[in-house]
Amino acid sequence: MTAKEYLQRYGDAIHDERRILSEIEELRERATSIRGGWHGESYMQEIKSGEAKGKKVYSTAIVPRGHNGNNSMAEVDSYIDKEFDRLRKAKANSMMIRFEVVTTIDLVEDARYRELLSHRYIGLHTWEWIAETMGYERRHIIRLHGEALQKIQIRER
Repeated sequence: MTAKEYLQRYGDAIHDERRILSEIEELRERATSIRGGWHGESYMQEIKSGEAKGKKVYSTAIVPRGHNGNNSMAEVDSYIDKEFDRLRKAKANSMMIRFEVVTTIDLVEDARYRELLSHRYIGLHTWEWIAETMGYERRHIIRLHGEALQKIQIRER
């Protein structure tokens, strides 16, 4: 694994979290779209902030038939609970990866390299944003990035 691939793992993990959350939101919309069983925008905020743990909001929705041919809200609740478990695992994984990436970046001696790498791989910022923030041209930032990657020492797990 290259230094760049190693550092990109955090961004990839964040994208996985967002994808899973989007899938949960889509499931919720589909499960509640026929009848007004949705508990409103405030619940979506609770989901995004993590305050909705353990709440069941699908009990009044009409959903597609389960594998036994009946509308089974218990089956839908169980499936959505599994998706929330998947999201919790993805969040835990991204935090572990973030810690590894931050620790690796912190070992780089040059402060400019650390700043650049942190903006790019922890902040997930664009080259343009990084260049403006650090006061360099985009081309210079990309050159510094290449130098910074050479300073990365990947530790074996």
